[in-house]
Amino acid sequence: MNTPRSLHVGISTIGREVAKTCILRNHSTPSGAVDINPQLIGKSLADLVPGAAPDAIVYGSLDEAFAAGHWDVALLCTCSTVPAIRPDLDKLIAAGIDVISTCEELSNPRVQYPAVSEQLHAAAREAGVTVVGTGVNPGFALDLLPALLTRPCVEVRHVRCARVVNTLLRRKQLQLKLGAGLELAEFAALKDEGKIGHVGLLESAALVARALGWPAQLQQTEHTLEPIVAREPVASEHVSVQPGQVLGAEETITLSPGPGKSVQLRLRMSLGEPQQYDEVRVDGVPPLVARIEGGIHGDSASAGCTAGIIAPVMKAPAGLLTVLDLPIATA
Repeated sequence: MNTPRSLHVGISTIGREVAKTCILRNHSTPSGAVDINPQLIGKSLADLVPGAAPDAIVYGSLDEAFAAGHWDVALLCTCSTVPAIRPDLDKLIAAGIDVISTCEELSNPRVQYPAVSEQLHAAAREAGVTVVGTGVNPGFALDLLPALLTRPCVEVRHVRCARVVNTLLRRKQLQLKLGAGLELAEFAALKDEGKIGHVGLLESAALVARALGWPAQLQQTEHTLEPIVAREPVASEHVSVQPGQVLGAEETITLSPGPGKSVQLRLRMSLGEPQQYDEVRVDGVPPLVARIEGGIHGDSASAGCTAGIIAPVMKAPAGLLTVLDLPIATA
């Protein structure tokens, strides 16, 4: 099979990392891009991502890209919610292009958007394309990895996962998304509006439940989101935090599908976390504990998880799928 031609929709930090990984691992040949940033439109993609096809440029819209060439797969790295990416999904599906997206809600969209998911699934089936949402979180650390680690168990009662991240080592967008530098009242207001915190924990918990054959309904979940408060001044390259202000957030979701069964995911992300790790604990037979010291670096791992499933997606059945529906192998 020839190396597929990829169209990269959204080429900010993660989008560029995905394109670089495609080249490094020979998953695809980045042959065009789409972005709404006027400073990028018309530029050579190779100037932004060395190794991209020499004739690849950045278009200002999907329509312009479709008029200029053809692509085998689109890597959609823009927004976090299904409604925000729906117009682009519709266009890409109608154009007959497989889609892999870092949109967190698309990792398991049937949880929050069952009707929309069925529409997307039907459209993808009719067009003969595959659509999958992925990344490191959701897409691997708190769903695919724990799902895989439950495989040796003859019985599973509870799955407990934790991901702890020092955002001093991460990009500006993530630091701000978790509230770094806010006053507590500002954090509380954004929390009430649903404008702060991580997107995707619900989707990940439901994926783990699905892997275990457990039902997953919104009414079975309990969600908490609390600020982590600075006790001393902390500064990153992008933000300065004074004592009493917000360093980040700790978020937990617990899914309880039935008596004696639960999936709990805890995500703690703040400036200056002293220890970083990813951990999975399975209460079952046999019990199991797995811990990745230092954690899985989010940006590079998101790129790997996205670019790494191009081949499986292009071989997969048409429709709206999840990472649970794909083989582990990346070739």
